[in-house]
Amino acid sequence: MASCPECNSTDQDWTMIGYVSDKFSSDFAKETLMSCDIPVVVMSHAGFLGDAGMMLNQIYSGEAAAFEISVPKDDADEASEILLLALGDKWQTKGK
Repeated sequence: MASCPECNSTDQDWTMIGYVSDKFSSDFAKETLMSCDIPVVVMSHAGFLGDAGMMLNQIYSGEAAAFEISVPKDDADEASEILLLALGDKWQTKGK
């Protein structure tokens, strides 16, 4: 059973369902899923640089930032469909 990526709680089995490349989209994804009563955790691949949400790997490597979206496993399919509708091509599922 995968624990919550933020608090390590094992109350639910969590899974990373995909990612977005910018802070604005990650905030929108989180708010969208929360409004649908789906618990969500957004994690960055590297540390944040202040409130701007830029990540250190983005500054030094020139690569796009990636914010991973995790939800309870039971909500994964629904959450991924919701984010595809809400974010369009900004939403990248785990397999892509």
